[in-house]
Amino acid sequence: MNETDNCMKRPDCCELRCRFLVALIWIIGIGFIPHTVIVLFTGIILIAILFRMGISRRYIFRNLLIILPFLSVSFVTLLFSDGFPVTKEAADFAFLVAVRMLVCILAVSLVAGNEVHDYLAVVRAMRFPDSLTSTFFLTQRYLYVVGRQLSASRKALVSRLFSTRLRWKTFKVYGQIIGGMTIHAIDRSEHVRKAMESRGFQGRVRTGQSLPVRLRDLLESTLAVLPLVIILIAERWYFS
Repeated sequence: MNETDNCMKRPDCCELRCRFLVALIWIIGIGFIPHTVIVLFTGIILIAILFRMGISRRYIFRNLLIILPFLSVSFVTLLFSDGFPVTKEAADFAFLVAVRMLVCILAVSLVAGNEVHDYLAVVRAMRFPDSLTSTFFLTQRYLYVVGRQLSASRKALVSRLFSTRLRWKTFKVYGQIIGGMTIHAIDRSEHVRKAMESRGFQGRVRTGQSLPVRLRDLLESTLAVLPLVIILIAERWYFS
């Protein structure tokens, strides 16, 4: 059973638009906190909020693992931004940015667990442009298609006893695969565009109705944002 998917389908779960707003406020608020220790403290509170909403530990850990390679590159780059040896100012700034990124990923988890049609309905209800809604729908659809093609290519290479050792021939094969997939994707996109236009598509994806915002949703959103507001006020008052 997928705990993350099920918890967001409960009737008592906070409405998706409210969760989007809460996540955005948390991300903006974290950017205003200049101290690493306080950002870590807000991250602990945010984890408690996620557990309260029913987000599984596995899902949170998976999100953090996804960003770990990009976070490592950013951290090392900032760490040596003042040259070698590493200065205290560069180390403090690198740690601050890394912790902020981790907490922001936790904030993004607030809007996790819904089906694609739920996000489309919410984007339409929030009056986003039709082009953005269509782009979101087509992106999530064809990311799945590209992933399926990558999986098929990997299985084909394995069946032909392809070796992944670091050598020039290996990179040449990878380059040929990526080039072939890019050309195929461009050609496929043209066929898809013509097929959609022939079926009357005019840039507007049909979506369902989003759930109404209840008083309970507003109260839960306020309670979710309240710890961040208190931390920001306390941080300004204590360090001013």
